[in-house]
Amino acid sequence: MGFPNARITNSFSGAEYIGDTTARTGEWSAIQAITDTKFHTLTGNVTGLANTLLGSAITVPAGLTIFGNFTAIDLHSGSIIAYKK
Repeated sequence: MGFPNARITNSFSGAEYIGDTTARTGEWSAIQAITDTKFHTLTGNVTGLANTLLGSAITVPAGLTIFGNFTAIDLHSGSIIAYKK
C-alpha cells in the first residue's frame, strides 16, 4: 500500500550543506540546523515563520528541523543541511 501523492522528507533527493552567508534558491522540504543558526532570508510556505526567524535576534538551536516548502535561504550565521524535494 502507500500514498502515491505523498512526499516523504528524506535524503533520497539529496541535501545541501550550507555553512556560509551566500544566498541560495532552490526547492527544499526540510531544514536542519547543524549548529545554532540565524537566518537573513528564509522564504517558504510556513505562515509567519520568516517574520519570526529573520534577523539576528532569533537563534534556531542546533538539532532543530523545520519542515515546509522552502525556496530561498540566506544564513546570517550558523550552518544547516537543506533537504531537497
